[in-house]
Amino acid sequence: FDYSIGLSEMFGIYAGIWASSVDFQDGDQAKVEIDYYGGVTAEYEGIGIDVGLIYYTYPGASSGLNYDYVEGKIALSYSPIESVSLGVGYNYSPDYFASSGDFHYPNASIEYTPELGLPLPLTLSATYGYNIIDDEAAFGARDYQDWSAGIATSYKFIELKLQYIDNDLGGSIGDPTAVFTVSASF
Repeated sequence: FDYSIGLSEMFGIYAGIWASSVDFQDGDQAKVEIDYYGGVTAEYEGIGIDVGLIYYTYPGASSGLNYDYVEGKIALSYSPIESVSLGVGYNYSPDYFASSGDFHYPNASIEYTPELGLPLPLTLSATYGYNIIDDEAAFGARDYQDWSAGIATSYKFIELKLQYIDNDLGGSIGDPTAVFTVSASF
C-alpha cells in the first residue's frame, strides 16, 4: 500500500507498507517480511529524484538474529524521449540484515513503452544491481549481482506486470523466479 501527496508540480512525498512471505529454511519462526518506507520526490526538466528510507522487519524472528534493518536510498530518473525512462540508484545500510555490516547497492533500470498501436500499452523493463556486503559470513553469501526483465500493461487504474528475477548466486539466495503483480492506483 502506498500513499503519495503532490506538494506542488515539482515536489511530492510518499509513504507505504509492503509485505511478502519468506522462508529462510533455518527453522526460524520468521515467515513474513514487512517493509515500511517513505520519502520525498522532485522532478525538474525531465529529471526525477527520489530520496527515502526503508525499514525491513521480520516478525517472529528471534531478536538475537538481528534480521531487522534500515536502508536509505537515492534514485535519479531521466526520460530522454517520451517512451524511454532511464534510472540509477544507490541504497545503503550501516547495519544490514543479520548484523552483516555496511551494505551498498548501486543499481540501474530502463523502461521502454513502444508505440505498437495495441489497445493497451506494453512497457518493457530491465534492472541490474550489485549487492556489496561488508560481512559476507554473517549474511550467508558473497557479494552478488541481481537482474530482472519484465513486461507490464495497464488499463485505467489497474496495472499487470510479469517479471523474471535472477542473481548470480546459483540459488543460495533465492532461485530464479517469475513474479506476477496486479496493482491498482486511485
